[in-house]
Amino acid sequence: MPVMAVFGAVCAFALLSGGSNFLEIVYPNELFPTEIRATAVGVGTAASRIGAAVAVYLMPFALDKGVN
Repeated sequence: MPVMAVFGAVCAFALLSGGSNFLEIVYPNELFPTEIRATAVGVGTAASRIGAAVAVYLMPFALDKGVN
């Protein structure tokens, strides 16, 4: 992969991860009703499971392309 593409991906990860972590400080979980919190946790967990499954499926294709 080009160095600038890797650098851009790392920067995007740092910005997106930092933003989500900062919101936990500004909006504590206790501000939301239990039903909304439960739904949000369920959606987040489902999205992470789908992302993990897609990543496992696509890994052999990435390795064939030469991505380390």
